[in-house]
Amino acid sequence: MKLLYFQLFFSENEQSEKCKSNHMNLKSLVLSVVAVFVLGFGITSMMNSVNNTEKKYVPREELTLQQKGIDGAVEWLNARRGDPVTGIVNPSSREVAYKNYLAFHNQNTKSTLATSWTEMGPNNVGGRTRAILVDKNNNNTLYAGSVSGGLWKSTTGGSSWVRVAGMEDLPIGAICQAANGDIYVGTGEGYTADGNKGSGFWGRGIYKSTDGVTFTQIPSTWDGTTTTTNAFKAIYSLAAHPTNPSKIYAGTNKGLRVTTDGGATWTNPITGTDASGRATCVKISKDASVVVAAVNEKAYVCNTGDDVFSKTSSPVLHT
Repeated sequence: MKLLYFQLFFSENEQSEKCKSNHMNLKSLVLSVVAVFVLGFGITSMMNSVNNTEKKYVPREELTLQQKGIDGAVEWLNARRGDPVTGIVNPSSREVAYKNYLAFHNQNTKSTLATSWTEMGPNNVGGRTRAILVDKNNNNTLYAGSVSGGLWKSTTGGSSWVRVAGMEDLPIGAICQAANGDIYVGTGEGYTADGNKGSGFWGRGIYKSTDGVTFTQIPSTWDGTTTTTNAFKAIYSLAAHPTNPSKIYAGTNKGLRVTTDGGATWTNPITGTDASGRATCVKISKDASVVVAAVNEKAYVCNTGDDVFSKTSSPVLHT
């Protein structure tokens, strides 16, 4: 009897242990399934979040040659020059970079490495020329203003060119020559310096040369004030009086300007709401009897010789 009881007791304990073991295994299996489900849900949510924030490639609509225009080239330039984070071209960043460059360049330090550099190119890449001038005293002397490569000069009628020292990094928008031979160079490419669809850069006022070799920034066009900077950061057009060497007209980003003292001071001859509008073009007749300017997409004319302009058109002018 004792032996039978011991066997029964042992069998009952063994079955109980098996039940417990099976229960634990089942519990572990359920917990594992739940863990896998939670982990899978978390990974799926994270992937969906990443996919929602990432930019998706959208195939470009096929355009005809007439529809493409210059947009493709502008898009490519913006992709090269844009901020790596925002993708937007910020013209003001150029001014900051230029100031940092000057600060570094003017440091009174020398490298301990005897390093020399040789230009390897490419140097055969064409660019846009916004302005060109033939010297009135010598037809073989020409000046060309690049939108991003500064001012260039040729003394061989255009067969060879050299870049004018001190103007290498400036975008050139306009050039004119006064009656006495002085040369005025307007900087900034306002047409495409808006940072949106364009890729140009603002300039730094107007430069002047009395010998055609050395060009100096005119202080009155870049005096550090906001009003002056906003106006003279883009010079669209320059026109010189045919007989008065001190009188120059400038089409600026903020209206038409005229100087009668060789650039020492400037005044705005336009009044009313168009006074601060963009002046994209100014022309003067050979006898100086008529001056025409495109200001705020309207035509203004002065035919009295006293710089009193009258608006003669309301429709948009395409200059």
